[in-house]
Amino acid sequence: MRVKVTSNKHWVSTKDTVFLGLFEGETKLALQGLPDEDREFLHDSMRSLSFTGKADQVLSLRLPTKINAIAVGLGPQEGFSLAQLRNAIASAIKAANKAGVKEIAFSLAISELFNKSDAAKSIAEAAIMSGYKFENFKAEKSQQTVENIVLSDANDEEKKAIEAAADAGQLFGELNIKARDLVNTPPSIATPIYMADQAKAIAKDCGLALKAYGLKEIQGMGMNGILAVNSGAHAEPRLVVMEYKANSDRTIALVGKGVCFDSGGLDIKPASAMDTMKMDKAGAIAVMVAMEAVAKLKPSINVVGIMPFVQNLVSDSSYKPGDIIRTMSGKTIEVLNTDAEGRVILSDALHFAVEKYSPEAVIDLATLTGAVIIALGNNVAALIGNDRGLVSKLIVAGSKTYERLWELPMFEDYAELMKSDHADVKNVISNTPGNPAGTITGAVFLSHFVGEAKWAHLDIAGTAWANEEKGYNSKGATGFGVRLLAQFLMDYE
Repeated sequence: MRVKVTSNKHWVSTKDTVFLGLFEGETKLALQGLPDEDREFLHDSMRSLSFTGKADQVLSLRLPTKINAIAVGLGPQEGFSLAQLRNAIASAIKAANKAGVKEIAFSLAISELFNKSDAAKSIAEAAIMSGYKFENFKAEKSQQTVENIVLSDANDEEKKAIEAAADAGQLFGELNIKARDLVNTPPSIATPIYMADQAKAIAKDCGLALKAYGLKEIQGMGMNGILAVNSGAHAEPRLVVMEYKANSDRTIALVGKGVCFDSGGLDIKPASAMDTMKMDKAGAIAVMVAMEAVAKLKPSINVVGIMPFVQNLVSDSSYKPGDIIRTMSGKTIEVLNTDAEGRVILSDALHFAVEKYSPEAVIDLATLTGAVIIALGNNVAALIGNDRGLVSKLIVAGSKTYERLWELPMFEDYAELMKSDHADVKNVISNTPGNPAGTITGAVFLSHFVGEAKWAHLDIAGTAWANEEKGYNSKGATGFGVRLLAQFLMDYE
C-alpha cells in the first residue's frame, strides 16, 4: 500500500473514492464545499438511512459526479482523539476492500483538534494495519484491494513535514503487520533457529550488526536459565543480538521474551490455554522489528536488541519443579513452576544486556503473566520500573501510538514474597493457584538481574493477542510494542 500527500482539495484528490468523516449531529455542515448535486444526494441518503454520524456508522455510496464516497460516523466532536480517528480509518478501509476500491483519499482537515502531521501519521498507519489478516496458509484469501492512500488538503508550507509524518506512519504500519505475521507464524515453523534467521534477514537488509549465539556459546556463557527452559526441546535455543550504532556513547538496551511455543513444561497448561501459545514470542518479535524501525529512523543513540529464543516443551529432559538454576549472573533460581519460564530466560538476557553494554536504560517486553489480564484486561499493558524519567517517557510514547501503559508499584514489601529458602530467588511465590500480585512479583523477580541500571518492564500478555477483530487489529497477534518502542526512541533525549 502506497501513501501520497497532496495539496489538492479533498473532493478532487482522487477519481476513485473519498472518505468522509462525519461528527455526530454535524453531518450537514460537514458536507459544505462538495458539488451541489453530491451534497444533496449525500444529505438525502443519510437522512433516509438514519445516518447521524454516530461512531462506527458506515455508508458507501456512488455519487452523481461519478465518484465513490465512504462516510464513517466519528461520534461526538468534543474529545475526539487520534485513537478514534484510527478506528474510523479502519472502518473505511474495510468497507473499501469489500467494495473493491483501489484508491481512497482522506482529508487532513478532518478535525481542528490535532495538527495535520499527527493526522497524516495516524491515517497512514491505521490504513495499513487495517488491511491485515493472517491468511498465509489459506487457499482462498480475503479481498484486499486498496493499493493507494491519498492524504489531501496539505498546505504547501506544511507539505514537507506532513510527508515526513506520513512516511513515519507508513513505516509504523508496515512494521506492525510484519510483527503480527511473525507472531502468528505457527510453532512448527517458528523455531528458535527460524527466528534467528528472520533477525539475520532484517539485519542484512537494514545494515545492523547481528550475532546469533548458538547452543555451545550459550553454554559457555553460563546462561543456564535459557538452557533449562529449552531442555525439553529437540531444537536448539538461540540468543539473538542486534546492534544499531550511532555516533554516541549512550546505549538503550531492548530485551524481549522469545518463547516460540509454551506448553507450560511439566506444569503443563490445559488445552484451552495452549493453542495460542505461539504468541509467547511476541516480546522478542516486538524488539526484533523495532530494531528495523531504529535502523530506518536513525535515532542519535545506540540501540541494542536482545532476544532469547527457546521452546518450553515436555520430555524426559525437561526442567523440573524443585530444580535450582545458576544463572549467568551467578544468582540462583529455585523453580517452583515450569510455566513461569519467561522470567527464567530473561534473567540471563537482562544480565547479558547490563554486563556487556552498560546501557543508559534497559526496557524489557514480555508476555509474562496471566495476572496482568485479570488486572488490566486486553487493552492496556502493565509497566513497572525503577526510574521515574524512563517510566514517564514510555507512558508518553504509548499514549502517542495508543499502546497504552499503566504503571504498577514495586514496593519493597513485594520483594519478600519472592525470597527462596534454597536459592537467591524463586520463580513464583508458590505452586498453588491464587498467588497475590502476580504481575508485580514477576517484575520483582526480573529486578534481581538488572543491577543498578535504569530499567522498565512491560508485561504485554494481555495486549499482544486479540481474541476478536476490533478496529485496526485483526484476530490474533496485535504487534503491540513495535510502534511504542519506535516512538520512544524517536523522542528519546
